[in-house]
Amino acid sequence: MISLTDFTVNREAAFNNFIGFYLVADENGGIDTNSDGKADILAGQAGYTEAAVRGRVAGIDLTVNNQGTATYTGTFQPGSIFAPFIIANGGLDGLLDSNSNNDPAVYFPFLASNTDKVDHIRLLGNNIFGFEDLSSGGDNDFNDVIVGVNLSIA
Repeated sequence: MISLTDFTVNREAAFNNFIGFYLVADENGGIDTNSDGKADILAGQAGYTEAAVRGRVAGIDLTVNNQGTATYTGTFQPGSIFAPFIIANGGLDGLLDSNSNNDPAVYFPFLASNTDKVDHIRLLGNNIFGFEDLSSGGDNDFNDVIVGVNLSIA
């Protein structure tokens, strides 16, 4: 069984942001890199951003034009915990190349993982995530990107 997921993405921001989801080993955001079911990299530790982005759920690459709405469909493996992340004003290419000088900011729901230690992702309602894309919390409106998630079992 898999969880079919419909996403509705809205944007109200100048930045071209990228939203993805990654598998976490526990409710504290630890990432299991060797598939033993235990967190190997904890939120805030070196290598966390790369592990999260490399471990993202393939095919759930959410973007939308400013003032626009887009819909996507993806799948999650049931029985697992997934967390969202936002790449602020960038995409995967800058993060996954060998040049760390062009890496855009990436923010997570786990404050220790954010370079500014500030909240950038909030749950606004039932499976509705609001994202703030500016460092240090920006204007704290959490409407730069809003993602609604609708899960169903298939």
